[in-house]
Formats: sequence, structure tokens, C-alpha cells
Amino acid sequence: MSTGREPLRVKLIGNWATSAQICAEWDRMSQGALRWNDIQVTPSDDDIDFYVVVNFPAHGERFRPGRTVVLQMEPWCSDPGQTWGVKTWGAWSKPDPSQFLRVCSHRTGPNTAFWQLAATYDELRTLVAPKTGNLASIISPKYFDPGHRKRVDFLRYLEAHDDDVVRVEMYAYDNPLGFSSWVGPHPPGRKDAALIPYRYFLGVENNREHNFITEKLWEPLLTETVCFYDGAPNAAEHVDERAFIAIDLDDFDGA
Repeated sequence: MSTGREPLRVKLIGNWATSAQICAEWDRMSQGALRWNDIQVTPSDDDIDFYVVVNFPAHGERFRPGRTVVLQMEPWCSDPGQTWGVKTWGAWSKPDPSQFLRVCSHRTGPNTAFWQLAATYDELRTLVAPKTGNLASIISPKYFDPGHRKRVDFLRYLEAHDDDVVRVEMYAYDNPLGFSSWVGPHPPGRKDAALIPYRYFLGVENNREHNFITEKLWEPLLTETVCFYDGAPNAAEHVDERAFIAIDLDDFDGA
């Protein structure tokens, strides 16, 4: 709700794209035109009150540390075989909180909620979702992070059991792994098609880490789809445990 004051102008900066590109990505989560109540997010350098650095800044981006909030959105990746993740970011892997307005890492709390649905903020608030499908998941053939391997192996396990009750409709761009329950890609830019019509969704984080919760849980919650979730072991500290079903893919039979 607006208070009638001029909005605070916040520049959004990240490591994977330009500020303008990141703003375009994140606009889908705003209340419209990159506005959240009395906060106006912008890629501009004009009249900036505060800065948000997501992960770490792209080369050449300028910001004022004392007016900057740092958001870490990626996993640490503690497995020695993983040569990626927050641990590889040098000084930005553990930013000094005394140098910034605030540092939000997985040591202090969950990463910022993020989703990639086509539905707007207002559409999600008023969503009425008839559930005609049973269970779905969005997959890829990636097999290098622990969660990639668990997800693929678990879906193979389910197919091998050929249970009519537990049948997962799998959405993916293609089907190099040869899953019989592959239904094809969801429409471009519309992950909603693999969520809104379904009662249940299988969400498996690529990395199971404390406080690391991604769209794999947020999107089912937003679309009123019950998520079978393998991910952050403390997810119930942040989301009512009645809103999802925690599973452990270290035990396929138990899951």
C-alpha cells in the first residue's frame, strides 16, 4: 500500500546480466512496472537511494556499499567435486557485513523468493486454479549437481515401478533420457502450464543446503499446487510445514 510519499529508488545489480536485463526478468514478480509498494526498482543510475547486489556485481557496475543490500541467491556447493557455487566467488563469497547496509546469505536466512511464472502479481493474488491433472515435474537431462542426479534417478525409479497411481507427467524441452511419461515442453515462458492445472508437483533442489529455497518450492506455493519437496532441510522454518510435503530422495522407497 502506498503512503503517498515519493518511492525509494533502488538500483538492481547482478552478476549474470546487465541491470536492465535483470530488471526485465524480475518485473514479473513486481506489482507492476518494477514497483513494490513504496519501492521503485530501476536499472538507472539517476537519483538512487539504495542498491541491491544479487550475488556479486557485473564488471563496471558502481554502487555505494553503505547503501547496498547484498542478496546471495546461489548455493554454496560444498562437494569438492563441484567447482562452481558461492564458494568460488572470492571476496563476494563472504561479504563483510560491516561494509554494507545488509548482507543476506544462507548463513543468516533463506534466499529471496523468486519465481518465473507468466502470471502477474495481481493474477496470482486472485488465482482460481481448477486442478485437472495429478502430478507433474519440470526436468532437464543435467546430471552434475546432487539434486540433478537424485531427480533423474528417482524418476527412472518411478517409471520402472510402472505405478498407475504415482505417474509423473514430465515437462522438458526434449527427452534425451527417454522417459515414457514425458509430455513435451511447456509453452515458452509459461511454466504455469506445468503447475496451475496440477494437484501435486515434484520439486527437487539442485543442491540440498540450509536455507537454500528456490522457485522449486515458491512456484508450487503460488499456484496452489502441493509440492513433494526435497531441498532445504530447514524449509519448515520458513514455510508452514502443512503447505508442502517434505521427501528424502536418499531413500526412494520411503519417498
